[in-house]
Amino acid sequence: MDLIPELIEGQMVLIENSGKETIEDMFDEQNRSIDALLNNGYTFDVLEYWFDILEKRSIYPSVKYLALKVLEEIEILPKTLRYKLENYRSLDKETLVPNFQVSDERMLYDIEGKKLLLFSDSGCTPCTDIMPSVISSVHDKPITLIIVSNEVKDASILHTTDESLFDSYFVFATPTMIVVDEENKLYLKPNNTEHLKAYINTI
Repeated sequence: MDLIPELIEGQMVLIENSGKETIEDMFDEQNRSIDALLNNGYTFDVLEYWFDILEKRSIYPSVKYLALKVLEEIEILPKTLRYKLENYRSLDKETLVPNFQVSDERMLYDIEGKKLLLFSDSGCTPCTDIMPSVISSVHDKPITLIIVSNEVKDASILHTTDESLFDSYFVFATPTMIVVDEENKLYLKPNNTEHLKAYINTI
């Protein structure tokens, strides 16, 4: 297993820097790598590491692809791995995300275009640190920022204090960012502001 993490990350970096024309092409190439892994033997440790690194690098469509494929093909899985994978089946990209009301009394589904949900917490220092960068990233871009937090200091930003949404969206840590597409389906989970900026530059 010692060389496996290095090989997996090397493969991902190679795909990310392969000059694919669109982000969808990159996702397709990642998915082909997943198929090759499943067809040529694996251990549960390798599966879990691959899942974790895809999630860490915010390659959401391929995270979902791996999760659903493994759940479909393998009946017996370690409990911790199955729990991670089931979270992605519960909040699948092909299904609508949970709807909720925001601070201007509109429902999420009523807001046109893409939405960026930023899950935060009043006691979360990293949340405070990234906020200026997130606000700057979405400024004048075709995406609407919505903050989900127990406390929102800037009332001019769309927000909700409904903490039940953390469970509904399977958010277990803050800050967490989720991009919802025009059809109100989950599209991407940026891992950090650099990933967010890279994505926003494509829209």
